[in-house]
Amino acid sequence: MPGVVSVFPNAKRRLHTTHSWDFMGLATDEQMEIPGYSTKNQQNVIIGFIDTGIWPESPSFSDHDMPPVPSRWRGQCQAGEAFNASSCNRKVIGARYYLSGFEAEEKSVSTDKFRSPRDTNGHGSHTASIAAGQYVMDMNFKGLAAGGARGAHPWQGLLYTKHARTHLKGTTSMMPFHAANRGILAVSSVGNEGNQGSATNLAAWLITVAASSTDRDFISSINLVDETNYTPDVTAPGLNILAAWSPATGNMNFNVLSGTSMACPHVTGIAALIKAVYPSWSPSAIKSAIMTTATILDKKWKHIPVDPTGRRGNPFDYGAGFVNPTKVLNPGLVYDSQPLDYKNFLRSIGYKEKSLHLITRDNSTCNQNFSAASNLNYPSITLSDLRDSCSVAPSVTNVGQGISTYRVFVSLPAGVKITVSPRILLLKEYGQKMSFTVNFKVTALAKGYVFGWLAWKKGKLRVTSPLVVRVVSSRSGLMR
Repeated sequence: MPGVVSVFPNAKRRLHTTHSWDFMGLATDEQMEIPGYSTKNQQNVIIGFIDTGIWPESPSFSDHDMPPVPSRWRGQCQAGEAFNASSCNRKVIGARYYLSGFEAEEKSVSTDKFRSPRDTNGHGSHTASIAAGQYVMDMNFKGLAAGGARGAHPWQGLLYTKHARTHLKGTTSMMPFHAANRGILAVSSVGNEGNQGSATNLAAWLITVAASSTDRDFISSINLVDETNYTPDVTAPGLNILAAWSPATGNMNFNVLSGTSMACPHVTGIAALIKAVYPSWSPSAIKSAIMTTATILDKKWKHIPVDPTGRRGNPFDYGAGFVNPTKVLNPGLVYDSQPLDYKNFLRSIGYKEKSLHLITRDNSTCNQNFSAASNLNYPSITLSDLRDSCSVAPSVTNVGQGISTYRVFVSLPAGVKITVSPRILLLKEYGQKMSFTVNFKVTALAKGYVFGWLAWKKGKLRVTSPLVVRVVSSRSGLMR
């Protein structure tokens, strides 16, 4: 036929988007067990979401075979339009909604179809089912991608808070800070809005997540540093993820979405997995375990590319790397920080007492000797203005075997010499802390940021921290 170049027979293609947890190594059964570890305690872990609401009738939120609601639960199931107290169950154990502030700003009371926790957008139901959805045998998207799918923790309870805006601006720093004070780890996407290379959620006390393809073929570039810590912290599957949906939007029960919002609940589920096995671990210890066990290699054992052209990524793109749930339960060492450390960190980046109290909501003071943001005990080291030389003194806590010996290995950023003292850590008991000093010295000027890594190794166990450095001057006074 004139004008026809080629003809292909029509065929239905399966979207391979229900296997993200399988690809990352979690068991394919409904229990989601990892060999050698018991996650039975997951029924005592509660995951909270702040999003567009939830569709409780979705099969992903069925309470079939669910254990009783945790006895410590003191929340409520807030009734509203098309949503009453019985809408909650042993899976969705609580739900609230907050619309008045947004409606006052918009000068309208018709900002949402349901003035209740019910989801009319679909986004909230989608993300919740990725992290903790029940096992669903016949999940599909318009007949495509048919098959079984589930979240990371089918037996964990969900607390849902519906908010009119999915991005809460400054509160994304304040709320996670108070959560961390109470032993709760907050996980947030880096955001899908703004110019390329921008991120919306930056705080040392929460985990920020970038999105990659399900099989680590490429990632969404972020390319941002906030002068104190690069972001994102880690990367997780976020491309073409099939999960629950609100029938109020599109008259379907499941949908395929892409973005950092789909990657975030993958990390949320992994954090909950760690909490189920180690309930006494602090939020920073859990974050450290996720970051230091992440990988920067794709499924072909090559460095993760940024895009289909094959351009090699760096920590600005993928953070510490692609999350690896099969290793997070045995990190060996963790970088543990306490709430006071975060207050000192804020002071070091320019917060005065008044602005500091807006976040902390208390009258605490800071350690005046905490002079540099790089002094925060963090699973990565970022130096955005290295001038000739600098020293950082992190500490690690032994969460592995009682007696352990670790040796340090360093990949040098271009133009920077690094020495570590001591080079060997001998830890004699669980919970023991040890400090070490990392000395940076400029040997040559480099344009922009340069990257490396520092790893403590014991046998096959590797505790890796990204190094991000920008040289701004040397003794000669040259600037970049």
